[in-house]
Amino acid sequence: CGTSKGVPVETVVMAECWGSVTLLAQCRPDGMWHPYGKNQGQAPSTQHLCQDNIVNSPVCGKRPRYRSLGASNPLNRKQQPQWPWLAAVIINGNHGCTATVITHDYVLSAAHCLTRSQASSQAVNAEDIRVQHIQTNGQLVTSYISSVHLFPDYKPGRRPSNDVSLLRLKNAITFSYHIQPACVLTQDFPGEKTAVTFKHQSGDYNWDVILQQHDSRCDSAHSACSRATNIDSNQFCANDIVSERFLEEGSSGGPYLVNVGTRAQDQWVVAGLVTFHTQDTCGKPLTIFTSLVNFWPWISQCVHEGKCTT
Repeated sequence: CGTSKGVPVETVVMAECWGSVTLLAQCRPDGMWHPYGKNQGQAPSTQHLCQDNIVNSPVCGKRPRYRSLGASNPLNRKQQPQWPWLAAVIINGNHGCTATVITHDYVLSAAHCLTRSQASSQAVNAEDIRVQHIQTNGQLVTSYISSVHLFPDYKPGRRPSNDVSLLRLKNAITFSYHIQPACVLTQDFPGEKTAVTFKHQSGDYNWDVILQQHDSRCDSAHSACSRATNIDSNQFCANDIVSERFLEEGSSGGPYLVNVGTRAQDQWVVAGLVTFHTQDTCGKPLTIFTSLVNFWPWISQCVHEGKCTT
């Protein structure tokens, strides 16, 4: 915008962002694209269209439609991942946890995945961490980390509390048809909706999709099942509605994804993160998630303002 080889100042363009969102923007003298029309003033300006570095940008939570990854022979075409914001956290060469891309340089995961030990609240060195994710061309890439941020009031242990963390990538992701961020829930937990979660399997970038349903018994002080789980106010439990499987080990930190959009225009939000698993007194295996609603202010401040500590 505004450069000698770019778009002239004051030009208004319509941008089709990866087949999911249409933006109207005007090139201004400051070299930035500014929202134009009825949305003017409601969204931040940006240097590159469709590349907003904000949580819950207009393109977040939109699953890409099928597109060929470049093979000329239709029989050799590889279908792109349905959940392109999924990422794997690699610590000292081994798969540690699952994470979610939420902006072009931040991924969201659980704090307990990134500490020196189960009893520690000190983060692993950033240079020992890598993140595997889908890149612009649809291929898998392993990226370096510049910083690790645990929620300031994280409490470690076998049943950690305030189990939220952010990792900043050294090299920003360029969003495209193949890779877009997930949204983050900011209000009203959608307990009635079926969620998509991910059970990590051996190998690179490999998960099984597990459908989960929020278990309201864990929210009741009068339920025997609730007393057994002993979760705190920032946590909730859910169960596999098909096979009653745990989400364990490498699944930690993975998203509890809920579609709050419509059938025609989906919008997948991360409503929770896998924290630990247990079994209630009724004999049902449960996965315990950290609810993100109360952590949204910290996530926003850390990503947008760099205020990651108290």
